[in-house]
Amino acid sequence: MHFYVSKVKELESNSKDISKQLEKLLPAYQKGITILLKEAERYASEGDVYGMDVYIDNAISYAESIGIAIDLEPFISAYEH
Repeated sequence: MHFYVSKVKELESNSKDISKQLEKLLPAYQKGITILLKEAERYASEGDVYGMDVYIDNAISYAESIGIAIDLEPFISAYEH
């Protein structure tokens, strides 16, 4: 029984450590996602849907890895052309 209690405590400790690290990295991820979306906007303004899509896919991947959602509505019109 003591083994399982110690494992639970260890997992809780590791979880807190990871949460602290993610909190520190969150601004960097958000900045990177913002940069990717700005590049996607540039490609969309040039009519390059493929280039835009590559940047959007990367932004989505990064956003999912940190558990945030991004608004893709500004890009919908580019797909309609």
